[in-house]
Amino acid sequence: MVMYYTPHRLYRQIDIPEERDEFGRLKGNVSQEWQPCCRCRCDKNTDNKITTDNGELYRPSWHIAVEGTTTIQAGDIVKVVRIADEVEIAKGKVTSVKRTNYLTNSEIWI
Repeated sequence: MVMYYTPHRLYRQIDIPEERDEFGRLKGNVSQEWQPCCRCRCDKNTDNKITTDNGELYRPSWHIAVEGTTTIQAGDIVKVVRIADEVEIAKGKVTSVKRTNYLTNSEIWI
């Protein structure tokens, strides 16, 4: 199944360690960079509530649909950018990643 409507691009924040000294210690801070992952569709979540295994109830702000499987995991920091004008739509920490049973799409909640 192909997603025909993917007007956004998903980016993941990655940490790049800077140079190390002769003892293996970092010389400076760790820099952060945005790595493009894939095309997606991002929708504002207004009514969906998710219950965790612990019984905690939370309401994620954004729902992101991605074609196929994704390497994004819970805890990653991601942002979604509109491809047409490079405007940032959403940004946050991933709370849940799910794969649909019938379609080959994945759902990301932030």
